[in-house]
Amino acid sequence: VFDSAESLAKNANAPVFIFFDDCEAFLLRRGAGISSDVNMGHVTQFATLLDGVREIRGVNVILASNRLDLIDPAAIRRMSLKIRIPEPDKDGATKIFTKILGNAPLHKKYFDLQSFPDLHGDRDLILAYMVEQVIQSIYEDVKANDFVEIMFGDDTSKIVKVYELISGKIIADIMNRAKKIAKDRDKLLSKEEWPTGIMVEDILEAARMEFK
Repeated sequence: VFDSAESLAKNANAPVFIFFDDCEAFLLRRGAGISSDVNMGHVTQFATLLDGVREIRGVNVILASNRLDLIDPAAIRRMSLKIRIPEPDKDGATKIFTKILGNAPLHKKYFDLQSFPDLHGDRDLILAYMVEQVIQSIYEDVKANDFVEIMFGDDTSKIVKVYELISGKIIADIMNRAKKIAKDRDKLLSKEEWPTGIMVEDILEAARMEFK
């Protein structure tokens, strides 16, 4: 990869970017009891390659991770620029759900004027309604949204809610699960009835599975 990037940078006379997503998978922190001998070799080799990239004009390396705490410091130190993208708040989560769900088929029942007269069969209104229902449920301060209880040394504790763990990736995973739930339901119907589309209940069930 690095050799190809160097060749491209020289021949194209343009910047080349090498992007590693979920880089903690092969750059686990050494000496913390979570990495293997193989992984330790990966970290050493990668650090050496990064040192070499500094001498190659036009080649840039980008690492992305949701778990900075798992990445070996040697790799982090070699990154000249570090950007932290915070977890989305309630408004941010609403926008992400809207974006992803907006590209998916919505369940036919929401277009029924008798069942949902206030939505007027309008897709934009239906989309906003569904996202509002999902966000309201996920961010509701109820016991069902308790994820884990953390006990501290001073005998105090803290309940971590599921909405405190929400990230763009988790929302994407939830929506992928919801789409699968809808598709599995369609398999029980005739092809003429496909696709029935995603329901609010599918998304909430997917969220429960995600945080199970």
